[in-house]
Amino acid sequence: MLVKKAQRYRACGTQEVWIFSKEARGTFLYSEQRRAILDENDEFRPEAIPGFAIRIGDCWTATKATATVQVIYRRCAREKRVQ
Repeated sequence: MLVKKAQRYRACGTQEVWIFSKEARGTFLYSEQRRAILDENDEFRPEAIPGFAIRIGDCWTATKATATVQVIYRRCAREKRVQ
């Protein structure tokens, strides 16, 4: 179901879609440049936020890190829409 949602977002012009699966402790990345399955040792490094990176495993162990990622990503998305 989430893969279909990611495909819809991509079809509507979203540059990157990241799906975080706590159950699989993995992350799925869909973009024009790459499609990947990342594990907890890889980094969440979205193109929309240059210079930002966080180890994916830290998102599973630190609620604060997850909240930080969500806030920063939403802020970036808002700023991009305004421009």
